[in-house]
Amino acid sequence: MAEKSGRKQTAISLKTKMELLRAVDEKRRSKTEICKKFGIANSTLSTIIKNRDHITAMFERNMFEPERKRMRTAKHEDLETALLVWIKQARSDNAPVSGPVLLERADEIAKQMGIEFSANPGWLERFKKRNGIVLKNLTTSKISEMCHTQNEPKRICLDLVIRIKSRPATPRIKRFDKLELALQIRINEF
Repeated sequence: MAEKSGRKQTAISLKTKMELLRAVDEKRRSKTEICKKFGIANSTLSTIIKNRDHITAMFERNMFEPERKRMRTAKHEDLETALLVWIKQARSDNAPVSGPVLLERADEIAKQMGIEFSANPGWLERFKKRNGIVLKNLTTSKISEMCHTQNEPKRICLDLVIRIKSRPATPRIKRFDKLELALQIRINEF
């Protein structure tokens, strides 16, 4: 079998695509020189120029990290937008947001919207990556701190205890017995 010659296919980041477009706009160098400088094929540069509007819009709207190489958006953008609104609301209420809670909420929102969708851990990881979401674990000390710093500490602690008790038992949630006890102690302190 004959050996292939030519360039190795490489993905180009959004930042590099913008640099390429700026270099083309400056018109100091020919397109061939620009291609050699960046180590890409002429056809690649032509495709980037053809998709200029889309690339520029994505970059200006900060839809993706500048180092991102693929500009894939969500299959169900309405669902993700609604879930982001819910996350912002939950965080403004200082409600804990975890992976299982997000999966459950995504399924509920999809059902309400009439979308055939099943949230899974892989989807959750991609969703978090697309939207720059970091979920932090709540420890007993963090919740204890929340209970003391809030205006309505007793209500917040009670809400957390109710949420913990209402969840079905899983190996992860069984560890909340200690957390629940700590919250009950905090409630009794008020």
